[in-house]
Amino acid sequence: MRTPLTRRNVLFGLGALTVGVAAAKYLSKDALSPLLSQDLHSLKSSSNARVVWHPSYGMPWYSNGEKFIFEMLVPMTIGAHPVNILRYAALSDELLQQGIITKQDVELLRLIDPAILGEFHTPKYLQKVKRLAENPALSLINRDNPINKGLYDFYLAATEGTYIAAKIALEKGNALNLSGGFHHAFKDHEAGFCFFNDVAGAIIRLRKQNVVNKVLIVDLDVHHGNGNASYFQEGTNTCIFDMYQGDIYPSEKIPVEHQIVLEAGETDRGYLSKLESLSDVVSSFRPDMAFYLAGADPFEGDKLGGLDLTKKGLRCRDDFVLRLFQERNIPVAVTLAGGYSDLEDLVDINRGTVESVLAT
Repeated sequence: MRTPLTRRNVLFGLGALTVGVAAAKYLSKDALSPLLSQDLHSLKSSSNARVVWHPSYGMPWYSNGEKFIFEMLVPMTIGAHPVNILRYAALSDELLQQGIITKQDVELLRLIDPAILGEFHTPKYLQKVKRLAENPALSLINRDNPINKGLYDFYLAATEGTYIAAKIALEKGNALNLSGGFHHAFKDHEAGFCFFNDVAGAIIRLRKQNVVNKVLIVDLDVHHGNGNASYFQEGTNTCIFDMYQGDIYPSEKIPVEHQIVLEAGETDRGYLSKLESLSDVVSSFRPDMAFYLAGADPFEGDKLGGLDLTKKGLRCRDDFVLRLFQERNIPVAVTLAGGYSDLEDLVDINRGTVESVLAT
């Protein structure tokens, strides 16, 4: 049932419109970060590259003709959407301005060939997503999972990005996709703002190439990774360590081999203490490589989570996980996963994750 047109929802729509205007200003020619404003296609693969990026990460996800749908109609039907469209552009800008990365650190990727998606998603589902992307007005039937051509390209890029990060990690020890971690996507349907399961796809593709066998997924997004769990049950040579808040989305959980269910209000000390059990999991499973979903949403200011971790606590989390794999010579591919706090806080947290990756 659709939400009725009320003053509150109109205000939500106007708020979304303001974000859209801010995005356009932020991404204007003069406001673009050095990485985005240069000829991106002039970037070449670098022997130093451990950060994966695509232009669609930082550009507006809708055309002028689609503004009404994505800035007005969507907020009126579901309320203000929690996904911040400025997230990746603001992060790349921060990383470059602070000198945390240079263009030599960046691997520019291409969109995944849509045919490859058939290795880990059903044909019927892929046809549905493509149809919705080509007809954005139909996205309203998807409620909190609207999509258009811009978003479709973003998901194609981010899905390839996690695979490329994994390939780089196998060579250099670790690498990070400046997006990804779509752990709610199932083989046959989207969920939780996730359309294509990039981590599952990367694992399946690498296995097909006989590059890896035993893989560990460390999911530290505040939400349970039900999509990942649906792909990999016991006996698949994929072990999932999932530490999440139990009383929030998704309502139906899929059991995984190692799960730690947290209560709302968990603080740094308790969280980091529970996380130490990951060391025993790594020792017993002995993976060929790992995928780390470094969600920013355990943060105390997150709008969709209820944990009370500080930025310092999240940085300690990232350092612990990455050093654990470094000390055992286990390659790890990192994705940013979820995060729904204010933009400044979100960029700070994600910047810390990037710094942790580059420091190990």
